[in-house]
Amino acid sequence: MDNKKKLEKIILVVLLAALAFGVLCTQLQKKQAAKKKAEAVQAQQAKKPKKSAKGTKKTAKDSKKAKAKTQAVPYSEIKYEGGAKDPLLNLYAAFKEELKKKREVEEKVKKKKVVKKPLPKLNISGLIWNADMHQAIVNGKVLKVGDSVDGVKIVKIDKEGITVLHQDERVFVPKQAVIAD
Repeated sequence: MDNKKKLEKIILVVLLAALAFGVLCTQLQKKQAAKKKAEAVQAQQAKKPKKSAKGTKKTAKDSKKAKAKTQAVPYSEIKYEGGAKDPLLNLYAAFKEELKKKREVEEKVKKKKVVKKPLPKLNISGLIWNADMHQAIVNGKVLKVGDSVDGVKIVKIDKEGITVLHQDERVFVPKQAVIAD
């Protein structure tokens, strides 16, 4: 398994853990909100004057209504108070979308990749300098800037060697040193 896939899996695990943490925090907020609401209801009931025994009796319906009032607060009522957008909102969906885009780009690059051929052997036996045009003797042929030899195009000729364009890359080929006997 290559490093990119390992990295993607690690990121996915971390994001899932963050998502689970966010869900747990949301549930905790719901419980806390419900608890606060229940405490508020109890405080209001404590402030009300109690009726005498002759007054109304509590029925099963009344206790069910009281329980219903102290149930969890719906998620829509809980608001993130961090001063900005909720960082965990749609985190997993955003990650999946980004991952999908990266894979599409990688697929396009793979399709465009051309198997690179090695630079052909270029024997520079001489460089010719005159006022009008620079020339090079490459593989026994006299060439100028713009000419091609063995699939490479000459783009520059100077005193140190030639620069050729090979598979959309500029490559400098130095002139060969002459070794005297």
